[in-house]
Parts: sequence; structure tokens; C-alpha cells
Amino acid sequence: MEKMSNHQTGKSAKRQANASLFLDKEGRWFHEGVEITHIRTCLLFSKNLERDRVGNYSVRVGSESAEVVVEDVPYIVRSVTIQEGPDGLPTDYILHLNDETQEFLALGSLAVSTQNVMYCQVKGGSERARFLRAAYYQICVPLQCDEKGERYWLPWRDKKIPIQPVEKALYGRPVNKGQMSGARRRSPGCSRNRR
Repeated sequence: MEKMSNHQTGKSAKRQANASLFLDKEGRWFHEGVEITHIRTCLLFSKNLERDRVGNYSVRVGSESAEVVVEDVPYIVRSVTIQEGPDGLPTDYILHLNDETQEFLALGSLAVSTQNVMYCQVKGGSERARFLRAAYYQICVPLQCDEKGERYWLPWRDKKIPIQPVEKALYGRPVNKGQMSGARRRSPGCSRNRR
């Protein structure tokens, strides 16, 4: 088990101090500041994460429950499988989440932050998920943009699914605008293929 790194200080550390369980932005679980490295325990927590009506999270296993502080979002996209049709165009994007579930990408929910962090809606639109770096690179392979590099989209069958800035995307929970203020929007990377 490892202690939380120095970069996890300030607001996250204060929030974490009030709860025994903490889920960081990379999907790592901590108990009282020490990283939980037991894979089955992390999976158990991820599968049993619940949100109440006010937006607070807890892990409930049987009759036991514990409050969880979620640093960013409750779900993590670990990898993406891109299915292609006979014409080579993507027909489906399958997300592999940290609770070992798989679901199709909710078209139109893909958004990127000013720090180039990709998010989407999951669980029927009730929750948000953050793409880990590997999943981000996987979904960027078919990503396309206009000549100026200002508008981005994913090809899907014969359509273009736009990528929106996180601050414009609509989600079940408000976006933490403080994390994005003052940062310049960067390109997520794309092939300049106009279809």
C-alpha cells in the first residue's frame, strides 16, 4: 500500500480527511490516505458505489456502508473497443469501465476539458466517466477535425459525432469550473480528414 502522493493535497486532502474512503481522479481507491492495491477490494468498491439524492457517494456492501469522497468522477473508462463496419467506418464504441462493466458510448456525450481530459456519460446518462490516458489514445485514433483544428468529431457510421468542451456539455452533476479556469484549450489530436 502506498501513501497519497504530494500532488493530492489542498482541497482533495481536506475532503478526503472527512471520509475513510477516497476515489482519486485516476480511479485509485484510498483508505485513510493509504492506497488500496488489492484488486478484488478495489473492484468490490467500484461495483458497489452509490450516489444519494444530494450527490454524496458511499460504498454499500451488505448492511455495511462507508462514505466516499470522489475527487473528480465516479467512473473511469479503462479502455475502448472500436467496432468497424465493412466500409472501415466505426459502427460502435464500447467502453470498458472500472467496475468491469461494458457499455456503448452515449453518442453526443463525449466532451474534452481544457486540460485535454476526455469525459462522457455512463450508466444511462446518470453518471460521468473520465477516460484514462490509454482509453483517451484509443478513442482519438478515429477522431477527425476541420482544417483549422477547431472542431472535432468522431465518425460513427455515416454521421459525425461532435466533441464538446466539458464546460458546455450537460451532465447529471455540475462541472468543476475552478479546475478549468485560465487554461487554454488544446487540441486532443486528430486526423484532418473531412468527411
